[in-house]
Amino acid sequence: MHRKPLHVACFLIGSLLANGAGLADFHAPGGGSTHLDTSDKDRVKVTTDYWRLEFDLRNGGALDTIVFPHGSGKNLLTEPFRAYVDELSDWNAKETGFRSSQEGEVVRLEFSGMMAAVGRLPGPVAFQSVWTLSPFVVRADYTLKFTEDTMASSIRVASTALLSDLIRFSVVSGLVEGPDRFRRIYERTGRVETKGTQLISEKHIPLRLLFFHRAMEGLDFNLASDLATWESGLVGRSGLGEFSASLTEGEAILIRQEPLRAAAPVLIRKGDYTFSYYLGLPRIWRKRIGSGVTSRLETIPGPRTGRSADGRKTT
Repeated sequence: MHRKPLHVACFLIGSLLANGAGLADFHAPGGGSTHLDTSDKDRVKVTTDYWRLEFDLRNGGALDTIVFPHGSGKNLLTEPFRAYVDELSDWNAKETGFRSSQEGEVVRLEFSGMMAAVGRLPGPVAFQSVWTLSPFVVRADYTLKFTEDTMASSIRVASTALLSDLIRFSVVSGLVEGPDRFRRIYERTGRVETKGTQLISEKHIPLRLLFFHRAMEGLDFNLASDLATWESGLVGRSGLGEFSASLTEGEAILIRQEPLRAAAPVLIRKGDYTFSYYLGLPRIWRKRIGSGVTSRLETIPGPRTGRSADGRKTT
């Protein structure tokens, strides 16, 4: 594993400029079309020329499929995206509200419901998951709505598991204090190799988390500009989270994003708490040249770091 400091000033300035672009991040020429399919009453599919995402209306509108048809063609998710407040989960929602709209190549999906325990027993926490998707940018705004003051010890958002075929990873940490007491942003890279290995373990939300198979496919998580809810918005203190990735015995990359992980329950005040992030997906397509077919994987500038999955050509 390699660890190297990044220049904090340049990184933050680039992030602010990217996030200040607003709607221009979503509407861009040359990306191709976006197709929204709601013909199946239990599923929602969004397809571009490069990837396909699917959401499960039977289980809170969870994202459970990411496929690059011109990559491996496999579903990169072995577990859906799920959120939890202790034993309550959006996955267990008894009913899922759904609305959608499309403007040009930009699709907006909204899923909502009440979090519930096993057996579809609802609790005092509602959720709203808003996805904005285009061939260039995929953004998620996930809101937990506490209808009353609630005691909780664990809150997870966008936790999932990936195929271990994505054998390389990179993580960009938040600001950490170095041995000389200067605060830095660090990038660490490595390979996913040994079962049971803890790849990442952080108390603060990483700014960027990338998994990829070189010259094949990959995806990354990039935080949006507002870090407050991820870091301290739930209880007013930072450093109470747990953000990890590990290779399980079943050969899946388990990703756990917990803005709150406390030894004992703490008070969450009544109100709405929104967690925003971007999902970086490369553009992969096939082009016929003479009698052969060439696949190309192209980097899409991410809304935070200006980088996405690996950008090499392959044949």
